[in-house]
Amino acid sequence: MSAFVPPRYGSLIRLYGSENYDKIRKSRILVVGAGGIGCEILKNLAYLGVAHVELVDLDTIDVSNLNRQFLFRPEHVGKPKAIVAGSVAVGFNSDMHVQPHYDNIKSSLFSVDFISTFSIVLNALDNLDARRHVNRLCLAAKVPLIDSGTTGYLGQVTPIVKGMTTCYECYPKAAQKVYPICTIRSTPDKPVHCIVWAKECFKLLFGNSSESMLFEDETSSGEKSTYMSLIAFPAEAASVEEVITQYGCALVTALFDTEIQKRIDMGVYKTAKHIPFSLPSELVADAGRTALMIALQQQGEVAPHGTQGWELIVWSVKDCIVTFLLCLFELSVSQRDRALLGSLSFDKDDLWAMRFVCAAANLRMHVFHISPLLSYHDSKGIAGNIVPAISTTNAIVAGIQVAQAVKIITAADASLYRGGRSVVSSDSSASASSKELAQTLCHTYCLRLPTRRGLYLQPLEAEGPAAACYVCGTAQISLQIDTEVSTLGDLVLKVLKGKLAFGEVTVMLGSSVIFEEGEDADEDMQQSLQLKLNCCPAGGVVGGTVLCVEDATQKAQVLVKHVPSALLLETGSEAIASDMFLLGDQDAFALQQANIAKAAESKVNESSSSNSNSDNDDIIVCIDDAPQESVVVEEKGDYGSLKRKREDDLDV
Repeated sequence: MSAFVPPRYGSLIRLYGSENYDKIRKSRILVVGAGGIGCEILKNLAYLGVAHVELVDLDTIDVSNLNRQFLFRPEHVGKPKAIVAGSVAVGFNSDMHVQPHYDNIKSSLFSVDFISTFSIVLNALDNLDARRHVNRLCLAAKVPLIDSGTTGYLGQVTPIVKGMTTCYECYPKAAQKVYPICTIRSTPDKPVHCIVWAKECFKLLFGNSSESMLFEDETSSGEKSTYMSLIAFPAEAASVEEVITQYGCALVTALFDTEIQKRIDMGVYKTAKHIPFSLPSELVADAGRTALMIALQQQGEVAPHGTQGWELIVWSVKDCIVTFLLCLFELSVSQRDRALLGSLSFDKDDLWAMRFVCAAANLRMHVFHISPLLSYHDSKGIAGNIVPAISTTNAIVAGIQVAQAVKIITAADASLYRGGRSVVSSDSSASASSKELAQTLCHTYCLRLPTRRGLYLQPLEAEGPAAACYVCGTAQISLQIDTEVSTLGDLVLKVLKGKLAFGEVTVMLGSSVIFEEGEDADEDMQQSLQLKLNCCPAGGVVGGTVLCVEDATQKAQVLVKHVPSALLLETGSEAIASDMFLLGDQDAFALQQANIAKAAESKVNESSSSNSNSDNDDIIVCIDDAPQESVVVEEKGDYGSLKRKREDDLDV
């Protein structure tokens, strides 16, 4: 090696060889995400001696990150993850330069040209949309990508190389679950429904009331809910007795007694499997006296429990009422919070706010026969979008990810990884070195339970690109839609952007551009979104039309099939009924839904075979920025079911 290499790298040179280690040192690596896995990746790259790393993350450090994202300390809370992680990682190895980017990877700054400057990209993201975007950027730039993810004890590492392996979108991911507002407001049957309701109750009472799904304005038709007359918090001069025994007890009664009884009398629950019941007034009054006694003894924030580990204890119904009332009392004596009344927002790390939500959610669960009730810890896990993460799983996955990156960087003919040439095939003309190169790529799964061979790490040979993938292949997308009813806006916003995740899209019909976005796009194009598809320029979009669709990272063909809306509705699918289109043929759609259901069943079976501590591995995550007409929740760990399916196939 011509350049001087510090002695600290001697063991690495002996391991990889001088020539290969020179490749590792000089490689340029992009890390996307500075969370649990991202922190471990940075540490590994620092000890590996990589000279240049760039890090992209748009998030700031939260208190809940500190238990597993080891680069962060309490004094870092509120600061950008990318900047802090980069500076701390350099402390492990001053020879490494980390360029942090406190930004969204979907920003126009991170274009295909930007990605092209790197030897490899390491993904450490936790959401589908961003992972799809990075997948497409790397495919367009022909830069190898190694994706990873963990859920509890489960983890996976997936290399993605254009023309050689499946990409992130070759197979469908399970869709997010959507719960209508009527379920949250009237007919909850899961703990997550009650947690969402409690957060909306927090917003109604302490935040911007009009933004809460529980809010009813003066123009609303029908009889108002009984709690609406109590959303105004007592005046600052109100006594402790007025806050707790008058206002507080009246609010609890309205939310969990009179409003419930009113709906029962209206017949709302006459077809329900379990008819809810209202809280007994005697219990509310007894809890009010207990809360008043505690409040008079301690004029300030009241500790929920004096015992160690209180956050793991499931409160009784009376405890929940007492906590609910004491939270009102604490707000009344807090000058800071009183000043923010009407603009307070829920924060899972605010003990007072989380206690209120836990108490309110448990009371609602109680009256709707949803059991068991939740501890503070479990409530916080759902309310705060926290997926239980285990630091050792993150460390294992990050180690495998960097080891896979080293294989690619040091390959004898690494240029093939950037050429987009298919080597995973039976083509006899493929060189021996190319085939050997392809064999270095493998999907690796980290398992909670050992296989029948006693393995906790399960490597699988990488599959070639899926023939039906429109992202990394040349497959044509089949779209069934009513071209006489649906508009160009429906096609662009619901199909291309909503389902297929295109960016700034250009749509061509023959040689004519019928829609275009971007800085150079004609402003009049936006007006064409209102046109019916069959009335679009260049002859209109009708049955048999083939559209060419492209954005900055990909190009695809869409074959349009005209299907009347009435026939689409006959599928019985809620998703199709709301969006009024179908991607793929009916048989393909049915097969896709069956595969998703099978994967979900496999996930449930795996959880049931684990020990009693496995419940938290499949935690439900509530999405805060859900559309107002619905509440979206997502179940993490889509790779876990795929892992189990493949593992069982291997062991049979």
